Amino acid sequence: AYAEEVLAGRIPAGRWVKLACERHIRDLKNPALEWREEAADKAIRFIGGLRLFEANKLFVLEPWQAFIVGSLFGWYMAGTDLRRFTQAYVECGRGNGKSPAAAAIGLYMQVGLGVNGAQVFSAATTRDQARIVYRDAQHFVSGEPTLASAVDSGVTRLLYTKRQATFRPLSAEASKM
Repeated sequence: AYAEEVLAGRIPAGRWVKLACERHIRDLKNPALEWREEAADKAIRFIGGLRLFEANKLFVLEPWQAFIVGSLFGWYMAGTDLRRFTQAYVECGRGNGKSPAAAAIGLYMQVGLGVNGAQVFSAATTRDQARIVYRDAQHFVSGEPTLASAVDSGVTRLLYTKRQATFRPLSAEASKM
């Protein structure tokens, strides 16, 4: 729906967003690809069940954020369990929810996908930068009782004990010590 709204001009968007929306619509007809709406919806529902720590309210994805999450987790190579997209480049102004969205995606990859031994990293140049997304993930865990009981939250890592899946901050500073 987001792609259609952008292409119809009802949602203002830049060149790159319009191209991504065009690709999304075009790829629905590509036999080498599969759009699995249930997989995209599962990720969006998981993230929508997380609570923002400071506001104590559910984290509601903006339409552009839902488009990114849906694209990451809804597109597959036809006939396989290989996701088409494994990376996303997101650029927008400060205060638009990039860090909480990245933390929520990381938690989904750690807990929601059901992968044993999953390793999720919040990577940045400095420790402080890496910890921004990591702290958001910690806050999501502490704000959701089901997650809080399943995830061991520490200073340097979140451990989903059922699957031995970890989420850690990682910085270039650590390699210089």
